[in-house]
Amino acid sequence: MKYLCKIILLLLLQIVLYSTVKSQHSYQWSPERKLTEGYYDSNPDYIRDKFNISFNNNTFETLIFERKNSENDSVSRICVVNIDTSGITGNTVYISSGDFNDKNPVICIGDYYNHSIYKHAFAVWESQRDSVTYIVGCYFNINTGWQSPFIIDSSAQCHNPDVASIDSLNYSVVYESSNDIIYKEVNANTGIINYEYNLTDGEMSVCKTPKILENIFNIKKQVTYEKQNTDSTFYLYKRNLNFGNIWSNPETVYGVGDVRNAGFMTTYVDEIPLFESNQSGYWNIYSLHDNSLITINDFNDSADNTSLQRFFNNLITLDGYIYSDAIAYKENYSGINRLILNSTYASQKDTVIISGDPDKTSMTMSNGIYFQNYDFLIWVIYNKDSSGRSSLYGKSVIVRNTGISETGNILLDRYSLSQNYPNPFNPKTVINYELRVTSDLVSIKVFDVLGNEVSTLVNEKQTPGSYTVTFDGSNFPSGVYFYKLEAGDFAETKRMVLLK
Repeated sequence: MKYLCKIILLLLLQIVLYSTVKSQHSYQWSPERKLTEGYYDSNPDYIRDKFNISFNNNTFETLIFERKNSENDSVSRICVVNIDTSGITGNTVYISSGDFNDKNPVICIGDYYNHSIYKHAFAVWESQRDSVTYIVGCYFNINTGWQSPFIIDSSAQCHNPDVASIDSLNYSVVYESSNDIIYKEVNANTGIINYEYNLTDGEMSVCKTPKILENIFNIKKQVTYEKQNTDSTFYLYKRNLNFGNIWSNPETVYGVGDVRNAGFMTTYVDEIPLFESNQSGYWNIYSLHDNSLITINDFNDSADNTSLQRFFNNLITLDGYIYSDAIAYKENYSGINRLILNSTYASQKDTVIISGDPDKTSMTMSNGIYFQNYDFLIWVIYNKDSSGRSSLYGKSVIVRNTGISETGNILLDRYSLSQNYPNPFNPKTVINYELRVTSDLVSIKVFDVLGNEVSTLVNEKQTPGSYTVTFDGSNFPSGVYFYKLEAGDFAETKRMVLLK
């Protein structure tokens, strides 16, 4: 209860800060930009990034999507393309052959080079071949590029894959197969399956639409999925994969109305399941926090609101606690279908009218591209269907990531703060940082979720070199903490989680 009170207080502080920041910096959504044309392009998905944007300095992100020559073509290809702050940069790369009906691609990062360019990635999609639908994977290595695709599962009708990284070579893949939910750990370089498990073995009900989460307190992975009831509605369930490959028993996440799996949502504390339910008579997007049902406060309660895409970043900065947020979702109100886009730093919402079949329009949101002065640009990419063609379009908005704005990239060449390891931790964790110039005063301080300083780890003059410091949380309660490196004009903050 005490911790919940702190969260509520933090949210109240954020409302005040939100009003102040919004009055100082107003960034509008950009005009709509057409990114592709001449094909039937659909199902875009941004590369999944397990790293917080404050850890990276990337100047582009990778988008994956499916491409047909026309809507009724029986074959399609999987494409990847890089997008920077201006739009598509470089050539479109085809990573599937075009001999099959390849669709529903997803992609995730393995690791980064120099905090800006990813070194390894893994793409997964479903591939319809004759009367069977396979799950196929394709590995990216910065030295060799995209390798040849390989089959992950060809045993049955497989659909709706999702993927998360384990390390630069190994990835977790989850998908539905003949009404079951299958989990596999794949060496993406060799195609070898290291571990597999049927999460719904023996379950007589239809199970579908799995989603996987890789960053969760003291748990290796979490998988959520829908399970059908006797009245044909679906409830949302979850299972946790603990270290040692021990699975928890199935647990109901939510079971009111008809429920659809919408993935996961980042909060101040952790990542939690996100779902859609028609319990109110309309489809709306919900989540549960401390067993309380929560939703986005700007939804139209008299409309169907679905397909939420959400960017969330929180950290302590020189200016205090800055909140950055952008959202996009579909709205169906009185027969009018549109995309709703909103941002903390935009003075008003933006909308995109969907003139064709709304079920044929899908969208994705980027993880944040470095813009300038530590600001980040967020893209929402979507396809619109018209006369047998479908093009990818985009709108972007700037969000402020920190209060540091005077020195830009120069400071990144002089100082470096790494993510603590392990994270989550109990009770100790290690923090590495690097100085490339002498600093008269280097400090690393730890703050609680309300911004109160709870510990000083470093407070001295230091010469260039690599340093390691340990934070011991034995005397502190479980929760979210932030550690902040300050050296000269440089400051950077990262989040860590103490879990007892």
